[in-house]
Amino acid sequence: MTHTDLMDAGIDDTTPAIETDAPAPCSDDWYAWAESLVSTGDGAGHGPDPGSTEWRYAIVFRMGLEGQDGVPAPEDSRWCTFVDSTLSMIEQE
Repeated sequence: MTHTDLMDAGIDDTTPAIETDAPAPCSDDWYAWAESLVSTGDGAGHGPDPGSTEWRYAIVFRMGLEGQDGVPAPEDSRWCTFVDSTLSMIEQE
């Protein structure tokens, strides 16, 4: 799913998270939930620590959103809400 697809669907960095059973964005449980949907590991147990800046960049890359306009930087406080909305849409598909 590209950023354009998200924008066409009316989702941007100000869109509130879609109601799901997912934990609160950027909580430890949320990091585990996000990792279960978009794995950043190599299949052998190696990968960035969930929640770290490196992990956040890896999530954006794995979601195919790297370098697209409107995607908050991983250090931005809006990042979690944006990714939560996007992952919630993916989970519901």
